[in-house]
Amino acid sequence: MKSVPWRAIAVIIIQVIATNNPAWSQPIHPSMETEPIKMGLFIGYGAPNLAFLNLNIEYDYHVLLIQGQMERSLSSKKIVAVDLVIQPQINTASFAEQSNSHSRRHNWEVGVGLGLLVRSNMKKRNWSPYLLASIGPHFISSSLARQSKGFIFSDNVWIGFKWNVNYSLCMDVRLGFRHLSNAGIKQPNGGINSLQSGIGILWGM
Repeated sequence: MKSVPWRAIAVIIIQVIATNNPAWSQPIHPSMETEPIKMGLFIGYGAPNLAFLNLNIEYDYHVLLIQGQMERSLSSKKIVAVDLVIQPQINTASFAEQSNSHSRRHNWEVGVGLGLLVRSNMKKRNWSPYLLASIGPHFISSSLARQSKGFIFSDNVWIGFKWNVNYSLCMDVRLGFRHLSNAGIKQPNGGINSLQSGIGILWGM
């Protein structure tokens, strides 16, 4: 009795699915690319170390990021596109003065970031790498001894990838660095640094 050619059958099934699935069969999603405004939500996590990356700092600051995101197209050339980014956010954090301490405190952060996103143009493919830099005012309810609480600035640099799922939906993954300080307005102002990762979803409006 001959064996069933499962490998050939699997290849045929995948080809049929890809042919009938717009997200697979269409390498280009022009409607998402031409949308002047995109709105979305991001969830992220920040800490002094992420996987193989480590800032080697003595304090410990872990933050859960809950961010809205609006992108407005500023320029779209053949290779590179530039978007204005606005990021309202409400975050929660737990922290300790020493990285190995079991005595932790908690706070919340609220603020907005304003930045520029520079990405490769996705007109010939449905994914795109990008670089995002943003800064904005924040308020933190409590803080480490090295940094005063209250009004503060959040400086962020991210690298990431966007993937157009279909004509109106875009997925986004990113990895970045954040610095919190108040520009010397109030002492102490030692700053709080963290590495960050996040995942989000955007809709074309």
